[in-house]
Amino acid sequence: MRKFILFVSMGLCAACSWAGVKVELKGFDNDSVQVRWYNPVSSARIAQDSLVVANNGKFALADVKEPALILLLPRQYAGRDAAQLYVAPGEKFDVKLTKGADGMDVVTKGSKLQAMIDEVSAQREALGKLINGEKDEAKRDSLISLYYKVTTDYVEQNLDSPITLWALSMTDVEFCEKMLPKVGANAKTGMFAGLDQKLAERIKREKEVQAAKKLTAEGEMAPDFELPTPDGSTLKMSSLRGKWVIVDFWGSWCIWCIRGIPQLKENYEKYKDKMEILSIACRDKKDKWLAAIEKHQLNWKHVISEGAVPGSDKSVEMMYGIEGYPTKLLVNPEGKIVKRCVGEDPKFYDDFADLIK
Repeated sequence: MRKFILFVSMGLCAACSWAGVKVELKGFDNDSVQVRWYNPVSSARIAQDSLVVANNGKFALADVKEPALILLLPRQYAGRDAAQLYVAPGEKFDVKLTKGADGMDVVTKGSKLQAMIDEVSAQREALGKLINGEKDEAKRDSLISLYYKVTTDYVEQNLDSPITLWALSMTDVEFCEKMLPKVGANAKTGMFAGLDQKLAERIKREKEVQAAKKLTAEGEMAPDFELPTPDGSTLKMSSLRGKWVIVDFWGSWCIWCIRGIPQLKENYEKYKDKMEILSIACRDKKDKWLAAIEKHQLNWKHVISEGAVPGSDKSVEMMYGIEGYPTKLLVNPEGKIVKRCVGEDPKFYDDFADLIK
């Protein structure tokens, strides 16, 4: 049984119908399949989503004109499983999707590259199931190490394979930086040509983020910046000196950010005579940002990140080394960072209450 994981480094896009790949459905009550396709390296949209209705459980996808990552999502399994197919121009192979009790079984035949990817993916899935069912923390940690070892071992043992860069994209930055210069010339052609450049960019960005995190660690001064406010003016971080400030990196698109709003509101109402909240919308669209402020009645200070901070070549997220959302920083009245929290953690507010008294 193989469930397909959508890796961040690959990205996603959309698809239409096409006939070099033959698809057969088994055990489904609904024969309609959503088809999406993407460039496997750039994540660029290749075509619009389409809905294919199988004839007697079978349909075909036309020949692709460029390397593509194709996702097949049976409507009956909407939101659960997706078959991931890596298809080169002119390539022809067969795919069978079988409905299972706990997932979708996907079997491909006729593609050497897809078979290589399937083998690595199957090993990771098997370990993933064990990880999800393991209650013992030490055993779970050991399984997680093995999970990541699948791809690191593959890369070390197959430096010139057609899927080496694909496997390398699922490793950590430190390993990726060490192994990328060793990858063979043949691995940099074909389906994943150009992915080496993407990985190099990822390494560079991660180094910049880690450097920024050191500069904005607890005990360091909060870097100053000036960003647009909802009314069209601007606000400088340094203008808030003299009060405690919760700097909240969030987005209207971030479900965990939205779920954390009640607790943020509660603390604001309790301590607003001594503190301020500065919410920084990241990766957001202005209309959605403004709508979220109004919808959730966020009655504190807001700015939006729209690229490089004026006077800098970096965004505010990069200046502060933000890796996840929400991220909250507690800044004291002198402008020094005293707490940093990624995600929603009640302890952040407990520590805040102790410090602000």
